[in-house]
Amino acid sequence: MTSDASVAGGSSGKLSGVRVLVLFGGDRWFGQERANLEVFRNLVPQGLKARFVTSSKWGAKHIQPELERAGFEWTTAPFGYHWGKYLLGRYCYYLLFNLYGIVVTSWKVWREARRWRATHLYAPNWLHFSYALPAVWVLRLPLVFRVGDELPTHTAFHRWVVRQIFRRVAMFVCNSKFLESRHRALAGREVPMRVIYNHPPGREAGGPESAVPVPAGATTLLYVGQISEHKGVPLLVEATRSLIERGLNVALLVAGESSWGDGLLARLQADVQKQKLEARIKFLGYREDVPALMARASVHCCPSLPAIREAFGLVVLEAKAAGLPSIVTRSGNLGTLVDHRRTGWVCREATAADLAEGLGFFLLDPSRLAAARVAAIASSGDYSEERFANAWATMFGCAVKESICA
Repeated sequence: MTSDASVAGGSSGKLSGVRVLVLFGGDRWFGQERANLEVFRNLVPQGLKARFVTSSKWGAKHIQPELERAGFEWTTAPFGYHWGKYLLGRYCYYLLFNLYGIVVTSWKVWREARRWRATHLYAPNWLHFSYALPAVWVLRLPLVFRVGDELPTHTAFHRWVVRQIFRRVAMFVCNSKFLESRHRALAGREVPMRVIYNHPPGREAGGPESAVPVPAGATTLLYVGQISEHKGVPLLVEATRSLIERGLNVALLVAGESSWGDGLLARLQADVQKQKLEARIKFLGYREDVPALMARASVHCCPSLPAIREAFGLVVLEAKAAGLPSIVTRSGNLGTLVDHRRTGWVCREATAADLAEGLGFFLLDPSRLAAARVAAIASSGDYSEERFANAWATMFGCAVKESICA
């Protein structure tokens, strides 16, 4: 854990009076975790101090080392498992772990806020919030809740947690207009709400392991994200296979892992092996060296199914910054990030055929692909780090004189 001075960025700056305790109970650096880290990485030079409450169960492998590399303080709390109906079945004993997680996490958050003299709480996730809810109510500190996905409302318990967020929040920050419209309707009351768009986060540049071999002269396609049905990975694999059958010299790199207990990755690998396409469709597992993978790719794919309504699509911004056109579906906010036929392709439907059509549009015309890569880089300026930092500094800057300004 780093010292308080190392994360302060000095005592000067317009945010020097703001001390934010961040509820950060995840286990991996997915898009949302990276986006939230960028908030504080950009605000520290302006005097804001941040301390992260991480998971004592899952934070040691990925979360805590990255926070230390970024120069942030962290402490731990147990948090708990996801809330779901499985807690009433064969995994009912997990309910005891979760109840323990609420008690101990809340106590640790309360103690840390008092000891560290926090002025604000920050929650980037409804699940992390649920484990600290008693402390949130007792402390009465201004709560900033940043939402990166639609809040869950599929059970009475989830709806109750969401109501507590809206009752307690001092500022509700959305990363897209799509999420703002969804949550204004969900709140059912006037809630201070702002839209602050993401910007591409910093990642490790990568090393020799980034040099994944592909057939000579092959155009490389790239997917980065969770390997699941709802992310459209099976459709992308099928689209790539159809392009190969049409004689196109392409290779697909899939960077990511399956969710817990999901056998999709094993099934996809078995199918690829059966079709003798291992040299052209490669599953790389969880990777941190995304910039290096993007540097060797020509086209990025984000084929999420519309049913999940992607809240933003941070990886599309990373692709833009790397000069990659993105083939996307009309899932949530994805279609707004791509200028159809100029910086990428927006599929009419989430099907393998439509993905193949979008890929073919660029792959069959090298000059078109080259123009799209230039346009992608140019469009990344709409989501610059400077705009992102200024928006967050303005929001937190109000906290020096007031609890939060709307």
